[in-house]
Amino acid sequence: MTENRPTWRTTALASAAFLLGTIAAGSGSLTAAWEPIARVIGLRQPPVPASANVLSEHEIEMLDTLSPQHQASLLLERSINHYRGANEQIASRVDTWRGRLTLDERLDHLFKTAINSDDLTVRVAGIEVDIAARDLVKDVSTVDRLESTARTGGQGPRVNAMWDLALIGNRGVA
Repeated sequence: MTENRPTWRTTALASAAFLLGTIAAGSGSLTAAWEPIARVIGLRQPPVPASANVLSEHEIEMLDTLSPQHQASLLLERSINHYRGANEQIASRVDTWRGRLTLDERLDHLFKTAINSDDLTVRVAGIEVDIAARDLVKDVSTVDRLESTARTGGQGPRVNAMWDLALIGNRGVA
């Protein structure tokens, strides 16, 4: 046991001396060594995409095998993440989703994320999916149907009617 102690002490002493020497050498050399590593991925750098952010042909083909609920969820998620082609796919499919979507927890979460995006095209994608999930027709007949509820309905139905009117009004229905 006594033979190992000097070796352990020597190792600890050498490590401490190295650490203190590194600190004593100054923060300048330590900073200079760290800079290239920190520059690779830093908080102050412009956004760097982690993937190609493009809907692949395989993904587009696979969409037809999914239920409308899964199509809407996947495409809205891709829109939020700025995948090229996602908004175009939503635009081409959203009319077929009307009345076939449920605003379940996942789709509602994606809608709330989309509606709060700083990208206006993502907001529009979220609104279009929400209109489809709420089974709203984007025309004057919906305005006529909701108007009296929005004016005189009970608190819950009145708020929902105003929300629905705001959604379709955002899409140009007056």
